Amino acid sequence: MTARSTMLISGFSFARNADKLEYPVVESIRSILPVCDEFVITVGRGDDGDTTRSLVASIGDPKIRILDTEWTALEQLRSRIYSQQTNIALGECRGMWCFYLQADEIVHEQYLASIREACGYFADRREVDGFLFRYKHFWGDYDHYLVNHRWYPREIRIVRNGRGIVSVGDAQSFRYGDGKKVPVVALDAEIFHYGHVRDPHRVHIRKKAAARIYRGDLLSGGPCAAPPPFDYGSLEKLPYYRGTYPAVMRERIAAMDWRDLLQYRGKSRVALRHDRLKYRFLTLVEQKIFRGSGREFWGYKPYRVLRGLSRRYARMRKGLPGAAASGGSPGGAGTAPAAALIIAVYDRPDFLEKVFCSLKNQTATDFEIIIADDGSGPSIAELVERYQGTFRRPVKHVRHDDDGFRKTIIVNRAVVAAEAPYCIFIDGDCLLHHRFIEFHLKRKRRGSVLSGRRVMMNAEVSVKVSLEDVAARRIEKRGYWWGKCNKAGYRHGFFIPGMFHLKNIVKRKTHDILGSNFSVYKDDFLLINGYDERIVGRGMEDDNLSIRFSMAGIPVKTVCHEALQYHLYHTSVPMRFSDEFSNRFRNNPEAARTPFGIVRERREG
Repeated sequence: MTARSTMLISGFSFARNADKLEYPVVESIRSILPVCDEFVITVGRGDDGDTTRSLVASIGDPKIRILDTEWTALEQLRSRIYSQQTNIALGECRGMWCFYLQADEIVHEQYLASIREACGYFADRREVDGFLFRYKHFWGDYDHYLVNHRWYPREIRIVRNGRGIVSVGDAQSFRYGDGKKVPVVALDAEIFHYGHVRDPHRVHIRKKAAARIYRGDLLSGGPCAAPPPFDYGSLEKLPYYRGTYPAVMRERIAAMDWRDLLQYRGKSRVALRHDRLKYRFLTLVEQKIFRGSGREFWGYKPYRVLRGLSRRYARMRKGLPGAAASGGSPGGAGTAPAAALIIAVYDRPDFLEKVFCSLKNQTATDFEIIIADDGSGPSIAELVERYQGTFRRPVKHVRHDDDGFRKTIIVNRAVVAAEAPYCIFIDGDCLLHHRFIEFHLKRKRRGSVLSGRRVMMNAEVSVKVSLEDVAARRIEKRGYWWGKCNKAGYRHGFFIPGMFHLKNIVKRKTHDILGSNFSVYKDDFLLINGYDERIVGRGMEDDNLSIRFSMAGIPVKTVCHEALQYHLYHTSVPMRFSDEFSNRFRNNPEAARTPFGIVRERREG
């Protein structure tokens, strides 16, 4: 016990055939090594050519101790071989607290300081014998994860040494040796579980290994034909991970090369067990009642959460020096506008002045205006200067030189300049209904995009629209443009509050983005890195954006009939794209987040 008292935290784990089964064992160890005073790992002798031991040794940290073991009792122990190997490592730990990770589990570096702090704080609180962590079970790729009753939302990963606590079952959790539950404090920290992120062509290797362990299958089985790629089902409705990747995993994540084998849209082609009706129903009820706290009905819980102590500790941590303060950016959240109205323009100051006139009619007035100027002449700057002081906030003018249609680039720059948390995008040839901004703000939700439609007025009526007509809201009367617009305009020109619920909740139809009438939280726009700036030319940028939002699990909802626009006619020359270019950017984008957006993460070619 004297030896143990000199160390606060011992990390421990087990591994075998980690390279063959593609477990990120090195990344797992490295993720918690900074907070551990030692790390003990049992490495079982694997199949011929197994390099697990050399992988662990390659970390080169003197804190790591490797215990070589033989899995000779595999036929008798089956899945209990995992807990046997875990307990061997646990028995060699010398720290007061023992931090356990399986070879496919990672801890983000943002949690390390708070974890070590908790171990120190509760060192003398003998009623606490463990710490509970939340789980993110990634599925298919490194961007989507499962929230489902079949997948445990929380588990014990730190236990107090010398209290008779042992790993049980298949080493998912811990209990006292007599079977009693462990009293734990719930920490504000997560385990990232990557056990189900593999190339679909190689999933069968892990499945065969699991069958051998759990059922004794294929104990002497020879080589056989590889099965077809594993189908992860549709990822469209799975939650999308919006945070940063753990630093230790970034190289592995960058090397992922099976996105084209995954299904990001549409209905699943296969029936997966966690998609069964009973699990989906229980998940829905748990999320509604427990609000993502990790509590569940009839779940496997070998622990007893000390709820009062957990709450008091969480409240105390918020008041500690150095803890993140709540609130917004410097200057106070109250000083930021409710919305940023980003107006994409190229010349036509006469159109933009009419747009300004329609903005003076808005019922919602707390917005900033950012002009995204795609290389106009001096007339736009002069107009912006003339309208300074007209609105509650100064009008910002973001411009680059004229080099063709480069809306993707200038709009991205305008988003960066926005102070508001929410962005509304329009074009400089679209006049707004007086409640346009009101309804975009009223229907906004994090994790979703709003998109409306517009009345496409013809040349005859567009020419006669005056500033007085806009100020008096005559354009909002159907008789003003009826018979002088495209066919869809007859439908889109009706202002019907409440249609949002009918079109999005009852019909549940998939909608697309219209670049002159959509809105989204700035954080969600930054999540996918904005527009793909490789798209130069008119006509494809919005389709690409729609698909990438969908891949990110951010649905597009319609505000048609609530956020109305009236488009002024002008001639435009459509750009022709090659079939290869269209397939690459419109039909099959590489990923939700483009590396060629607001942040240039890669060089083309």
